Amino acid sequence: MLLSQDFYDEIFKQSSAADRKAICQLKFFFNFLQVRSYISECFLHAWEFMATIVEGFVCLLLMEYLNMNSPSDRPQTAPDGIEAANNLDKQEYFYTITATVVNEIWQTHDVSKLTCEDFTDEHVICCGKESVEDMIGCECRSQ
Repeated sequence: MLLSQDFYDEIFKQSSAADRKAICQLKFFFNFLQVRSYISECFLHAWEFMATIVEGFVCLLLMEYLNMNSPSDRPQTAPDGIEAANNLDKQEYFYTITATVVNEIWQTHDVSKLTCEDFTDEHVICCGKESVEDMIGCECRSQ
């Protein structure tokens, strides 16, 4: 619930209700009138609203990737005869598309700065002790 509250504090501004395509404006468009700024008062409605928004944005990204102008259009990149193809070919095409969307959405972080390149030091747990057994009676444990 705290993560959802942080999300709403960041992007859900009541003052943007009149702004076209803003999250608050989508609340009224999709009739999620129960959703308020404080998640603890309307958690289930807020969660459902957030899921609807995410699904919508994923669909828009997919339509953009497939060069579709409306949901009823046939994807321009679809192989010929995919509609009549066997299930294995359809599944392979589906996995290709979903992998592209996931790679577009998924955020990766640069963790290179978190690694330690110097492995010459001995492993020390506390006060120069090398094992948990050596720590019995250690000054640090009594603090």
